[in-house]
Amino acid sequence: MLSAANSDLKEAIRADISQRGILRSETQRLINRAGGENAWLFDLRPLCLDAAFLESFANLFWQTYAGRHPFQVGGMEVAAIPLVTAIVMKSKMYGTPVNGFVARRERKTYGVGNIIEGNILPDTPIIIVDDIFNSGSSLEKVRVNLKALSHSIDSAFVIIDFLSLNGKKWKSLNRVEVKSIFNLTEFDLSLQKTSRTQVPDVFEDKWSFISPDPNFFHRIPKSFPLVSGDKIFFGSDCGIFWCLNACDGKVIWKFKVITRGHKNIWSTACEHHGKVYFGAYDGNLYCLDANSGLEIWRFSGADWIGSSPAIAPDIGLLFIGLQYSVNEKHGGIAAFDLSTGEMVWHHQTKRYTQASPAYYPRREIMTCGSNDNELMLFDARSGRLLWRFASADINGLKGSFRHAATFDTERSQIVAGCANGYIYVVDIDSGKEVFSVKTDGTIYTIPLVVGDKAYIGSTDKHLYILDLKGKQLKSKLPIGGKIFSPATYINNFIYFSGTDGIVYEMDPVLDVITGIHQLPDAITNRIAYSPQTNLFYALTYVNQLFAMAHI
Repeated sequence: MLSAANSDLKEAIRADISQRGILRSETQRLINRAGGENAWLFDLRPLCLDAAFLESFANLFWQTYAGRHPFQVGGMEVAAIPLVTAIVMKSKMYGTPVNGFVARRERKTYGVGNIIEGNILPDTPIIIVDDIFNSGSSLEKVRVNLKALSHSIDSAFVIIDFLSLNGKKWKSLNRVEVKSIFNLTEFDLSLQKTSRTQVPDVFEDKWSFISPDPNFFHRIPKSFPLVSGDKIFFGSDCGIFWCLNACDGKVIWKFKVITRGHKNIWSTACEHHGKVYFGAYDGNLYCLDANSGLEIWRFSGADWIGSSPAIAPDIGLLFIGLQYSVNEKHGGIAAFDLSTGEMVWHHQTKRYTQASPAYYPRREIMTCGSNDNELMLFDARSGRLLWRFASADINGLKGSFRHAATFDTERSQIVAGCANGYIYVVDIDSGKEVFSVKTDGTIYTIPLVVGDKAYIGSTDKHLYILDLKGKQLKSKLPIGGKIFSPATYINNFIYFSGTDGIVYEMDPVLDVITGIHQLPDAITNRIAYSPQTNLFYALTYVNQLFAMAHI
């Protein structure tokens, strides 16, 4: 805590917070992230835009750190923006100018794609400022972003330290000094009824690999990492299909695709018998030798391919969605011979087919959606259309199906997410809706079926859990970012990610979060795992692959 010598400044800030910065449930409803209600909460952001408050804050900061100059100061948007600005302005008045910067919660999707606004000076200590320090999640996000740029936090200065168990653990684990103007007890408040159980960090970063020239504009699912033996495969925005050593991330081989745009390879590869298959925005479907990267065959009949292939080794076919630049014939769903790349059958769609197919071996059927706002079921061998399911009309608009559906084989159903925000469960035999759940966002994710439940994320920042047996929504789990990353079931746990850059681990029995791990950027791709290396792999939307060991 700060010394009593600054009591006048402290009392001025304390009075402002007590009068204008604490909201209480007696006067209004205060909703927390879990959907429950809080008895109170701090809202200091209006105060952080008040000139007198900022003046007092900046003076206290300089009385605390003046003897440690030189340094630079930064923080996490939004609260830290005026705080950093006030400190930088005051530094000029004192004749000791400092550098300032702000960390973004999510990277800009345009321009140069900054995640840090401003410049960070080399070899200059960093002090992070914030309004509140509770669990340490905001400081952790800044710490990870700085670590990615080879910097670290030397100290942190906050207005109120909650002195929570989570915060104390964060300080100890990261060995960061956190100075505060106040703690929670100085406002006669307690965490006893509002604190939540600490969710541990369950991963340790082992190595990372960065593919060059990422596409910052599109924060959506791209090419998921595929692990096969001691290799890991994925496509990238720069047009390189990578094959890395799954143990250490070293490049084994790479294959370059040339297109005029900046999408290049968003297709997730499939592997079978030493061959890898994927599509690209150059309009080609590729088959490469998995060991050498040499091309075996390609199909060049489309204009673009953003879809991911699904393979049916039992009948020797590969299925994928295609896109064309022909009016009224913009898309198609096709089957190809796995060995030769020869097209076996083709189904035309009016609009683009960006969705990926899913195959059900026991019944030899394949399902795929399209931008025609339809989910379709085909006889896999012949391509005969068995039925079409149209999405609901919402305010005069229907929604396209933009990713793969999932077969619920136990109940002969298909679970699919739609751009109109609905999660549909459709009967395989009739093509009729069994039930549906409306979300408040768009569905880009592939559903995961585990037992009697389906897990599917939405851009409304919730993971939806469906009771397939009871034909209803079981629950929805709030997280800190939009969900584009499909959930996956690994070693009896469920893993998924969000645009907050956090990898979440969930117990599928209790449906509670059991662990997290912060990464620098949004994760829009499925988490992968290798039993051979015992490593987990997370690929961010800016094409940085992280290998992580479970702690």
